[in-house]
Amino acid sequence: MRERDLISLQYYAQAKDALFLKDMKRAIKLFINTFYLRSTEADEIDVEYHDFFAYQFSTYLLGKKRVKVSLPEGDMISDLIRFSYEEFQLQVLDSPFNIGEENLWNLMKNIKIEFPVQNATEFLA
Repeated sequence: MRERDLISLQYYAQAKDALFLKDMKRAIKLFINTFYLRSTEADEIDVEYHDFFAYQFSTYLLGKKRVKVSLPEGDMISDLIRFSYEEFQLQVLDSPFNIGEENLWNLMKNIKIEFPVQNATEFLA
């Protein structure tokens, strides 16, 4: 097993511990670290993608009834986030407008990913 995989599993265990202690902020951060590592291959952090990933993954977690996420579920959500990011990057490249870096983050924050619902009753009020 690769070192990054071991580290991601350590983050995952720490996230579950943080949930047990009801430290949601720490749990979310650790889940983000877990699945960012699992979904990327680069040894260096792509800050733009990491920020996008963290924003979208936390949006997904906070939209659930419970913050807990399984490894397969997190991997699936990570793939969806990666696909959305790559599609966005292609749209920016194809845009006739000159989109400066200062406006890029504002555009990325407005991307609404349609995350699959694990349990439809979670969202019924």
